[in-house]
Amino acid sequence: MLVLALVLLLFSIVEPAFLRVGNLFIILQSVSIVALLALGVTLSMSVGGLDLSIGAVAAMSVMCASYVMVVLDWGPLPAIFISLACGALVGLFNGFLIVRMGIPDILATLGSMFLIIGVQLIPTGGRSIAVGMTLPDGDEASGSFSAGFLALGRARLWDTVPVPVLIMAVMALLVWGFLELTRFGRVFYCGVSQV
Repeated sequence: MLVLALVLLLFSIVEPAFLRVGNLFIILQSVSIVALLALGVTLSMSVGGLDLSIGAVAAMSVMCASYVMVVLDWGPLPAIFISLACGALVGLFNGFLIVRMGIPDILATLGSMFLIIGVQLIPTGGRSIAVGMTLPDGDEASGSFSAGFLALGRARLWDTVPVPVLIMAVMALLVWGFLELTRFGRVFYCGVSQV
């Protein structure tokens, strides 16, 4: 904490604009996605587990949403639903490997990570998904990213607060409330003491 305070002090001396509200929101926006992933890892670690596949699951979810919108041209709602469903399926698969098969969490999620990284290369032949891209079969992708979907990452409330920062804050409060204020959340902590 002291190091962070010293870094903030140094940056604010070198660049007086560093501590302006707009710049602080830019910094928060840049870490909001990582913070959302960290909330998921927090839940896993609170029961004594470790999920090494979280980054691959996030990348797969982005790939699924992009594929649904750009290649299949289905729109943002199916893209969001499918990407969340894919992430949930990986979580269920990891849970099955760990709980039912008895595989240590580090090995199960490490294996899942490599599996996900490989599988997500198949639909596009290893190429990035972009509007108008040429697909492996030679066709051209006809879809696009909707403005509403892009607004999730770009829009600002009251011309100040980025939407990702608001989502991050709401999710952090929900996870905190779950872990601290619910009986089931407190049971998470009890599981750690038995490990």
